[in-house]
Amino acid sequence: METARAHVASKESIFKLYAKSITSKYAMLFMLVLVMTFGLANYESVLGLYVTTAYMSVGNIVGPTLAGFLFDANIFAPFIAGCCILFITFLKIVRWN
Repeated sequence: METARAHVASKESIFKLYAKSITSKYAMLFMLVLVMTFGLANYESVLGLYVTTAYMSVGNIVGPTLAGFLFDANIFAPFIAGCCILFITFLKIVRWN
């Protein structure tokens, strides 16, 4: 019973939990839950968060797998592929603006 009381007494506020979550890998998900729960944003920005999270998840799965295959082919291949992707992205940004 004492441990339950100590656990309840040590409950932290939502703002302290938010501050801790900034450094965690689930910060984007926590922000999305806050935005959707309290209605702090419109539909487009929430959709942008969903798309960003989806692309980040795909990148976390495909990126290391592709880098592993490229590393087996050549030790410098993952770095060259990363430079090429960054350069193509840079060209698209320059062209878009």
